[in-house]
Amino acid sequence: MEKAQLIDIIEYCLKQGKAHELPWCEFKKNFHSSKEIGGNISAIANTSRILDRPDGYVIFGIDPDNHTVVGTNFKYRTKKGKGNEDLLPWLIRSLDGFSDFNFYEIENYKEDKNIVVLVINSAETKPVIFDGTTYVRVDTYTKSIVGYKNLESKLWEKILGSSFDTDICLSKISDIKVTEYIDLLGYAKMMGYEINSEQEGIEKLLQDDLLKFRDGLYDITNACALLFAKDLTIFNLKNKSPRVITYRGKNRLHAISDVKGKKGYAIAFPGLIKFVLQQVPKIETIEEGRVNEPLYPKVALREFIANSIIHQDLRMSGVEVLIEIFDDRVEISNPGIPLIEIDRFVDHPPKSRNELLADFMRRANHCERRGSGVDRAMNALRISKLPNPKMEKSDDFTRVILFRTRPIGKLTNKEKSESIYWHCVLVFVLENEPMTNDSVCERFGIEKQNSAIASRLIKLALEEGKIKPFDPKSNTRKHAKYIPHWVQ
Repeated sequence: MEKAQLIDIIEYCLKQGKAHELPWCEFKKNFHSSKEIGGNISAIANTSRILDRPDGYVIFGIDPDNHTVVGTNFKYRTKKGKGNEDLLPWLIRSLDGFSDFNFYEIENYKEDKNIVVLVINSAETKPVIFDGTTYVRVDTYTKSIVGYKNLESKLWEKILGSSFDTDICLSKISDIKVTEYIDLLGYAKMMGYEINSEQEGIEKLLQDDLLKFRDGLYDITNACALLFAKDLTIFNLKNKSPRVITYRGKNRLHAISDVKGKKGYAIAFPGLIKFVLQQVPKIETIEEGRVNEPLYPKVALREFIANSIIHQDLRMSGVEVLIEIFDDRVEISNPGIPLIEIDRFVDHPPKSRNELLADFMRRANHCERRGSGVDRAMNALRISKLPNPKMEKSDDFTRVILFRTRPIGKLTNKEKSESIYWHCVLVFVLENEPMTNDSVCERFGIEKQNSAIASRLIKLALEEGKIKPFDPKSNTRKHAKYIPHWVQ
């Protein structure tokens, strides 16, 4: 966070604090104890969620009684927690339902006095607990939530009813700051709006629910910043920028480049795809001269990358959309597990945990409007004679892997079965036809005289329940037809 922003925060809190109590801000002359800081993080994170605030603060170097600047000698980097452990790792370990927080030092704020600002993000997916206790702010006091049932009910109501992309990430800023932080011209161009002034751009943001207006000042939503920010690091969203790592070879031992974006998704997306296409291996084509073309079709890369951005779990901290480029493959990963089963990616209506984000990415024509785009991506791979991608999930991420070459004979039985399944799905969804032995031979480059190989592949998929006969009563195997297991 920039020094100018921190000074704005201090002055706003001082002004507001003189008028009324601030349950989301604590003034302190100096550091008292690490335990007190932990309790304040829990209390302010939870209270900020109750009050629909994106964050709250503890400001060291301010007299809480008269709000005068007294300065502080607090050095958070050298302070210790319990057991002589460094303060920061101790706090992180002691907090459950972790709320992101950061210390900022301001030297010579006024009359050579130093100030430290602790910025605490509001609770996200559950209440923030410190050392086994859930705290809230009652007026200007930090209290255990036990005994305050009304606050506990409000806290859960806000948590369960919230969506990250509609939450506020920066509050109470002027129209000048909005134009400084948000690319209004880029926003208008992406949305097809004609604006004649910056104020008209701000009005459009308000109409699109990307910006809120309260008490004469503006609140910027997470979606607004994530989509149209000039610099995401201003919003404490730097870990949400896509990262592209290019490696030499087939492993992660030698990274050639490691690039992380700064602009909002909608603004940066065309440049991101262009950069990825420059990094992937090339193949030479001879059409009106020799031309080096990207090995992977642009459509496939664009749709899979857009999906990873749209469907990521934005509440997971410390992880980002990651695009890794190897000599033999491209891996596209995003935090969070998918909301629909992987084997229904092509046919199932899209379901996103970030509806506002997804809507604007589609309106900007960065991804498929009618569905998930996975069908278009996989069809592009099929047309290019490239292998079907491998799609996988774990407890906290989803990954799609595009392969340069992947001979069917070198796959495991499970991978063979999955390849047959995806071919069957594409034929059914895109062509409204069942899969046949001939279509399998054509897709995987199997010679006609070796059609028995295709039959064995189909048998594997049948045995694993991935596909089923189109006509269960048919006894012929030579002209048998197959459909995905989920077809009624």
